[in-house]
Formats: sequence, C-alpha cells, structure tokens
Amino acid sequence: MTTHYPFFNQCANVWRASICALSLLWACACHDVSNAIDDSGVNPDTSTDTDTNVNNGTDTSTPVENTYTGVDIILVVDNSGSMAQEQEMLSTALFSLINSLVNPLDSKSTAPLDDIRIGVTTSDMGVSYGGTPSTYTFSPHPVCSEGDGMGDNGAFVTAYLSTEINLQENIIPCDASAAQCPTGWSCDYIDAEGVGRCGDPNGDGTAQSCPPSAYDVSRPFVDNHYWTSETMAFTTACLSSSVGTEGCAFEQQLAAGAAGMRNNDGFVRADSLTAVIVISDEEDCSLADDDWHSVEELATPERNVACGLHPEYMETVIDMKDAYNNAKMSGGGPENAILFAAIIGVPPVPECQGSGAAVSGCLDVPLEYGTVGDPEIIERLDPNGNPSAYYEYACERFDYAGYAITQAYPASRIVELAQLFGNMGYIYSICNEDWTPAMNAIAARITEIVN
Repeated sequence: MTTHYPFFNQCANVWRASICALSLLWACACHDVSNAIDDSGVNPDTSTDTDTNVNNGTDTSTPVENTYTGVDIILVVDNSGSMAQEQEMLSTALFSLINSLVNPLDSKSTAPLDDIRIGVTTSDMGVSYGGTPSTYTFSPHPVCSEGDGMGDNGAFVTAYLSTEINLQENIIPCDASAAQCPTGWSCDYIDAEGVGRCGDPNGDGTAQSCPPSAYDVSRPFVDNHYWTSETMAFTTACLSSSVGTEGCAFEQQLAAGAAGMRNNDGFVRADSLTAVIVISDEEDCSLADDDWHSVEELATPERNVACGLHPEYMETVIDMKDAYNNAKMSGGGPENAILFAAIIGVPPVPECQGSGAAVSGCLDVPLEYGTVGDPEIIERLDPNGNPSAYYEYACERFDYAGYAITQAYPASRIVELAQLFGNMGYIYSICNEDWTPAMNAIAARITEIVN
C-alpha cells in the first residue's frame, strides 16, 4: 500500500496552506470547508455522530474563551529510534506554531499572545506502570530499565544535545517583514494575500547553530518573558530536536503527557490554557499492569500496535483523560481548560484528520490489512532482511526514489483520547509531507480561546 500524499494534493495551493488551516480553525486540517463541524457537533460531510466507540459521553464542550491570561504548551516527542527525520520535520513545524502565536501573519485582526510557556518532554517512561517501576526488564531495549526505571517521567528537556538543527526552506509561512523567519532568512514567493515562505538566502537551510549547550535550568521551559519573540521559535525547535532517538522503544505517550503536567512544578497554571501536543509514529503503551511481560508481543520489538489490542494491561483512555483533568485541577484550573493534539500514525484522509469531534469514523478506516482500530498482522522483512510478523502500517511516506521515510503504526488509543476531548481534541497524520497546516490549526485554536 502506498499512501504518499504530497502536500500539493492536500490543499489547492501550497502557498495558501496557512490561510486554509487558519480559516477552517479546529474542524479540519486543510480540508474542504464542508468538513467543518456544524452547531450540532456533526460533520456534515460524513454525517458521523461525535460520540466515540470509547465513551458515549464524548466531551464536545469548549472552555469559556477570552478568560485565560496565557497558554502552557507541553510537547511530548517520541524519542525512539525511528523518529530522526520526523524530529527534523518537527523543528520546522514548530516555527509555524510559535510564530502563529507571537508573530501572527494577520496581526491587524489577530493580536499576538504575550504569555506563552513551552516545555518539551519525551515518550520515554521506561516500562513503568501507573507511576511504578516495572520489576521486569524489556530485554530487546535495555535502556527502558536504566536508572530508576521511570525514563524521563515527563521531565522537561533543558539541554541541547546537538549544536545544529536543519530547517526546511519554503515551508514556514511569513509576511513581507520576514519576522516569522529564522534570523537572516528572507520571505520569498509572497502571494496576492501577502503570504510567502521563509527561505535561506545563504544556503539550503541546513546546519542552523543552536544557542549554548544548556540554559538556566531554574527555568526549564521557554517563555516570552525570558526569551524574545525572535528567539522563542528557534529555541523551541532546538529543544525538540535535542531529545534524540535513544529513548525507550516502549512508548508511553499519553502517560508522559500527564506526567509532564504533574511533574514540572508550577508549569500548569490555573489561569492559563494547557495544551498537550504529542508527536509519535507508534501506538501508545501507557501501562497499568506489571503483568504485561506475559504477552509475548509486548516483550519483543514486534509489539508495534499490540498495546492497543491488549487493553487489559493498559491504562484506559478514559482514565488517561481523567489524569489530564486531575493534573489541571491540581494546578488550580478547571478541568475543561485542556487542549489535546497529536501528530500520529493515522491515514492522511478526512476521516482521520481534524477536530476530535469530527473523526469518530477514523478507527474504521480500512488499511490494506485490517482497519485503523484493528490492524492485522502481516509478514514483512525486518531491517536485517529476515521474515518477521508485523502489524500493518497506518500510513507510509516515501522519498522521490521510493525509499520509506515514515512508516507509522495505527495509534488507536491516541485517536480515542482525541475523540474524548471532542472539540478540544485534534489529530493529524504524521505521514504528511508538511505539518504546517496542523500547527497553524493548533495555533488558531489556542488564539481563539485565549485572545
């Protein structure tokens, strides 16, 4: 199955991508306007009820807008071995997210936000379960049991592990001022609406030098009180790239998001919107039971999406939503002041991209073998050329020579959480060539709520 969807095919005009995403806000990621959610909470294009197959009480409520002083953003970045190229894409996409908040293209009608905090953590929770280190070693990936067995446990990254990042040219939206571009870059190809793309006049955008190797760890997050609007996007991009690809391959993305809210003292504020954004090419394996090792699939590299098919060992998705709400309320805030977004393994089709209230049919989308919610096992050669059993990919992306760049497994549990968050949830396919539409949609929703 080839699901290579060039960005030119996703939106009528690539140079208008940001305008498309901002106009449609949260209901879609550069889809036709007919996919927007109407007042009844139903996608009029698919006539799909917003209730999910996880919980008939899907939360489609929206927090009271214009009552928050700022936004606290937690980025949960998968730091396992398959994420190198995706982390490079994330660096560029984050420029669009941060700039849309601090340097909006339409500054006359959209005021920049002046109270933003951003923390970066990873999907690595070791093989802990429910906040307790496992008594078993994940032998195919020993790093999972190192230290206290809790992995990063939601702690924010505070050091740049590399001194350079690569940024993509002709991706980051900008206006004639080029305020949205990296230092020294220009805004090129400006269209009739005044929207262009950032380009590097001195090269191809590679090897951008990050700031010093560490910053003041007493402030383990980026904010626009300590950083200028010109440096926030670049600093965030450096941090997101510095997580590396040596983390535990037993990813617990949802548990890591809750840990990020709980375990970074003072980050979650009562009077701010909290946004958790997950970037991963794997299924969530947030463990609730230490007997996971008894399932052979879960104890081998071939586990892939087995976590989604063995809920008896996992935290329920409803419990994970409660964990997010409890963490928010522990910070003094209301439980509905959380926005959950994810760039994950789903097919890049309308049924699987957009508001959590609009993607109730995503888990039923057919793959070549099985569906997103119930993928089948197929025989495929492993990286060493040996036959092995793998679950079907949710999507793949190839380079122009036909080599696979991204091969993402169905993240059904993460989809289910986005569905539970309803209008405060959002998903987008990690197999898209460009994540700018997703970042612009996320920024637009944040701005809509906070401004």
